[in-house]
Amino acid sequence: EKKADAGNKSSWNALFMRPDTVAAAVAARFGISKSELLEPGAQDMAVRLALGETHVIADTKRALAEGGVDIDLLEKSELLEP
Repeated sequence: EKKADAGNKSSWNALFMRPDTVAAAVAARFGISKSELLEPGAQDMAVRLALGETHVIADTKRALAEGGVDIDLLEKSELLEP
């Protein structure tokens, strides 16, 4: 299935981040370890990662925009058919 979608531009998200990448970025931002962030038994782990991903993507968009990247165009291109 992944191979079949490989050529489909609409299946790719330029700002996709793997959960482990998000966890590492959030942990680094707050000066804690990933294990502290992903505390075993924490009932809100999914919420922590979702909020973290939101912040990391917002920071990424801001940095790209400051570098001259048109974020709106980037996001629109994801919706275009191949």
